[in-house]
Amino acid sequence: MDRTRPTIVLVMAILTIIYAGVWGLIWFCSGASVVAALTIQAPQLKPALEPFRQMYDLLHKEVPAYLAVEVSNYVLMLVLSVLLLIAAIGLLRMKSWAWGITVFSAAATVLVHAAHGVYQWIYVNPVMARWTEELFHKNPPPPGTPDFSGLANNPVIKALSTAVALTLNIGFPIALLIIMFLPQVRAAFARSPLVLDATKPDDTQPSR
Repeated sequence: MDRTRPTIVLVMAILTIIYAGVWGLIWFCSGASVVAALTIQAPQLKPALEPFRQMYDLLHKEVPAYLAVEVSNYVLMLVLSVLLLIAAIGLLRMKSWAWGITVFSAAATVLVHAAHGVYQWIYVNPVMARWTEELFHKNPPPPGTPDFSGLANNPVIKALSTAVALTLNIGFPIALLIIMFLPQVRAAFARSPLVLDATKPDDTQPSR
């Protein structure tokens, strides 16, 4: 007897595939673009890439373990995206292992994003704020152009942007965890597909 798949599991499985696919692609492209920007030596691109390389050098010098943390974050998020995709496929097929992988991957995603967000807020953001301010001073906007230099380091704007980023990153994994721990969802994955329906006669028992 196959497991009965609750509708909410179907919905969350489809959303998990979308979430993991989109964010996996974003993390892969982000990592690849950083590597390309730091290694490309084309003379015609040097003026455009120079500010980015100066920012990276500053972060590397002043932020503790910046390179190790960022590389670890990219790798972890890619691995977790793949695990979420595998888990979503298992959810669609109502596999017993899918519940455990989903819970682990969603919880790990929340923890990694939260830890990286705290690291960014404490160590990276102050250095980025100083670099941004220096960049605006070196390259002021042309006359008649709006000056957004004050917005870049506005504490309210920074707090709102951080809150929005965290919501986008961990909002869905938290919702996924809540759904996975609903009683009907846990029961659906805990139920053995080999258990006979108690309402039907057991053909294995000898008849009298």
